Amino acid sequence: TYSSNYDSGSGSNTYELYKIYKVKTSELPEKIYLTFGTMGVDNRIRSEIIAFNRSSTQYRIEVKDYSVVGAGENAWTNFTTSLLAGNVPDMFYASAEMPLSRLAAKGYLENLWPYIEKTYGRDGVVKPVFDAMTEENGELYEISSTFTIHTLAGLTDVVGDRQSWTLQDLTRALKSLNPEATVFGAGMTKADALTSFLSVMLDSFIDWESGNVYFNTDDFKSVLEFANTFPAEFDWEAYYAEGKGDYDFSYNPYQAGDQLLSDLYIYNFFDWRSREMDMGGDMTFVGYPVASGTGNCFIVNSGISMSSSCASKDGAWEFMKRFLSEEYQSPSGNIYYYSNGFPTNQKVFDARLLDAKTPEYQTDEHGQLVLDENGKPIEIPKSFG
Repeated sequence: TYSSNYDSGSGSNTYELYKIYKVKTSELPEKIYLTFGTMGVDNRIRSEIIAFNRSSTQYRIEVKDYSVVGAGENAWTNFTTSLLAGNVPDMFYASAEMPLSRLAAKGYLENLWPYIEKTYGRDGVVKPVFDAMTEENGELYEISSTFTIHTLAGLTDVVGDRQSWTLQDLTRALKSLNPEATVFGAGMTKADALTSFLSVMLDSFIDWESGNVYFNTDDFKSVLEFANTFPAEFDWEAYYAEGKGDYDFSYNPYQAGDQLLSDLYIYNFFDWRSREMDMGGDMTFVGYPVASGTGNCFIVNSGISMSSSCASKDGAWEFMKRFLSEEYQSPSGNIYYYSNGFPTNQKVFDARLLDAKTPEYQTDEHGQLVLDENGKPIEIPKSFG
């Protein structure tokens, strides 16, 4: 028989042939079975599970997909019913649908810092990212191989040269623009604004451990008041009928004073170049307005957690640590790792940064530098880093 494996990074399929033998069950090596709980899993994780199962003589991982449900069920009901019945998976795929904060608050998750320290050391991972994932009790419940930066950016001349601000600062900056200027451009409604801001600020108003919420604070009222400045609905049909939706390459809303901010997701070291070109000048990653701290945030991708009741924590970590390795995060020629986010392995991150800072120049057929009209080498722009 044969199997095929699609690599979403390189976009290629690999095929393997197998010869199957019939053997007695008693002759098979005894393995420890570990369950991997998920609500849908991407191909890269699934490929790693397959590779791990083929190579390991001690462990075998079985996927429990809670999104595969029966009649009258949904993924959440399926998941919670399983937990209440005591069927806790050994590992969790920390997707957006998996409520890690609630699982951690109820003691379901294992602290992963001791495992990272033993294998890589705290300096072996991009510490600011892992510190941000660490709970107030000092415990870390998730690892990830990549991360993205989510931020708001504006022209430095308008928003200032700073890394944090408040809603009052934002309002003052908006008033410095044209009377009809918008915060994010056309189309944002009250609901959009509230969702966007709470996606960053929600943890400030919820104590996941106690279950208490704080929606009567001045900070939360300020968010509601700000969201209320946007329209309840946006008439896109009228907008396009007036010709406002026609793209004009000569028009820059930031330079024209018609738009204050851009909502950005930064995936690699070169994203900021294209963003700055779009904005037409020096920009500041000022972040979301917050009462304290910074409104810039990390988004971790394809995270994995370990259950505190895991059948074999050593076995689970044997699988999980692969995702933090240099080999996994920087395979040669795989563009997926350059476009999907920054690496969390510190050595890979440093190498990627050095690559971004090292210019490449055009050369001729003899390997000599090609010069421009001013006699300077012509730099080759890099798309990913």
